[in-house]
Amino acid sequence: MVGTTHSSALIPRAASAFSPRLESLTSLHRTEYSPKIFVEIVSNYMSKLNYSPRSMNADQIMKTHTYQTLLSDLAVYDIRGKWFEATCLTAATLVELPYPNHPPDVKIQMAKFNWYLLYVDDMGNKIQPDLQMFQQTFFTNQKPENKVLGGFVNNLADMYRFWDPIAANCISASGVEFVTGLLIEEEPRIQSMKISDGATSWPNFLRVKTGGAAAFAFFLFPKSMFPDISSYIQVVDDVAYITNHANDLLSYYKEALAGEMNNYVHARAHATKKDIPEALRDIADGLLAAHTRISEVLKGTAGATTYNDFMFGLLDFHFMMKRYRLGELAF
Repeated sequence: MVGTTHSSALIPRAASAFSPRLESLTSLHRTEYSPKIFVEIVSNYMSKLNYSPRSMNADQIMKTHTYQTLLSDLAVYDIRGKWFEATCLTAATLVELPYPNHPPDVKIQMAKFNWYLLYVDDMGNKIQPDLQMFQQTFFTNQKPENKVLGGFVNNLADMYRFWDPIAANCISASGVEFVTGLLIEEEPRIQSMKISDGATSWPNFLRVKTGGAAAFAFFLFPKSMFPDISSYIQVVDDVAYITNHANDLLSYYKEALAGEMNNYVHARAHATKKDIPEALRDIADGLLAAHTRISEVLKGTAGATTYNDFMFGLLDFHFMMKRYRLGELAF
C-alpha cells in the first residue's frame, strides 16, 4: 500500500501473530521457492481468468472526485503531510479500480471506510487503549474520545444509507472485526505463543479477522444498484475469499524479497505441511474455484458485470501499487 510498510492484507497489517514459531522453517521453505515459480503460478492464474494488467497510474486517481473529496472532508482531523495524502490515495484507488461504476456518493462512503482502516492500522500502536474500548462504545452508547475513531463510528452508521440493512450490518461488523484483528495481532501473549501442529484453523481464523473482506464483498452491491439482497447474497463469502487470498498470492513476491514469514502463505504451508510453492498453487486453485462458483451464480445478471469489474480491478490495484513490486517481474 502507498504510505505503509506492512505485510499482506488488502488494508495492510504490521502483525506478527500469524506464525511466531515459523522461523525454524525458513530454510526449508525459502530453498523451494523462487521468483520464477511465483511468476509461473500467478501467470497461470491470470491466464485462466483471461486477465492481463491494465495501464493505470496514481495521477489518474488523484484527479478523481473520490480522491479530491477525501482530501477535503478528512481535513477536519487536521492531519497533514505525505502520510495523509498517501492514505487518501490508497483509499481512493481501492474504490476507483474495483468499483468503477458505483455512484459517486457510494464511492466516497467506501473510500472513507478504507481510510479509517488505514488510520487504525498505521496508528494502532499509538492509540491501542482507544481501540481496546472501541467496540464497547457501541454497546454502552458512548462516543470514542479519539476524534478519528468517532468519525469511523459515523461512517459505519452511514452504511445503512447505501446498503440493505443486512448488508450494512455485515459491513459495519467487518469494520469492527478489523479493529479486533489488529488487537489480536498486537497482543503480546498471542505474539509469543507457540503455534500447535493441531491448530490448522488458526491461519484462516486470523485472516478473516484482519482482512475486512466481508465489507469489500458487500460493497459490490449497494441497494441503489441491487435492491434485492437475494440476487447476490450467495456469492458474498466467495467474493470475500477472493478479496483476502488474491492479496495473499500477489503480495508474496515482495514479502519473500524482504524475508517476511509472518504471513498467511507461510502459516498455511505450516498448517498443511506443504512447501511454499505448493501453498501458493493451492491458493491460486482456491481462487479460481471461487471465481467459477461466483460466475455460475451470477450468470445472466447485472451482478456478473459488477463482479468482473471488481475482480479485474482488484488485480489492477496490486499491479498498480509499487509496494507489491510486481512490475519487476515478466508477466
